[in-house]
Amino acid sequence: MKTPFYVAVILTAIGIQSSFALESKSYQLPHEIYDGYWLMTPKDQPMVSMVSFRRSDNGMVITQKVDFRCLSRGRYQQLDSSINTLMPEGDKMAMTDLKTKEKFSYLQVVSLTPKQSLTLRQSFDDEVLSVAFPDGMLFDYTHTPTASPSCQF
Repeated sequence: MKTPFYVAVILTAIGIQSSFALESKSYQLPHEIYDGYWLMTPKDQPMVSMVSFRRSDNGMVITQKVDFRCLSRGRYQQLDSSINTLMPEGDKMAMTDLKTKEKFSYLQVVSLTPKQSLTLRQSFDDEVLSVAFPDGMLFDYTHTPTASPSCQF
């Protein structure tokens, strides 16, 4: 008669563990974010930034950001580039500088329309930046299939 009780306890424990695993699932970027490139909607012309996201086998996401200066007649000049890594941390992705290995901010997807638009929120642990931007900073992007910036303003 004790066997059904133990079986019930074991099944309950398994159910609790599996529901905990579902609740504690780490934050992941939507899979549509990895398709193509994302051109930051320019706030200050004539500079534009382009970002791409690549997922590694271990769950890490690698981002590459390239800044361009728009010149006349749709031409452009590359100014700078940076590579960062993103790892799930709670309900966001922790962003780490690839060179210094230091975590400097967090990213969350606010909205994503596949192959159209993307809005990201960047938030900070840094005391000064978290006071200056208590709700983080929003960045808007438009999708582009190629790694060339659009300098047609």
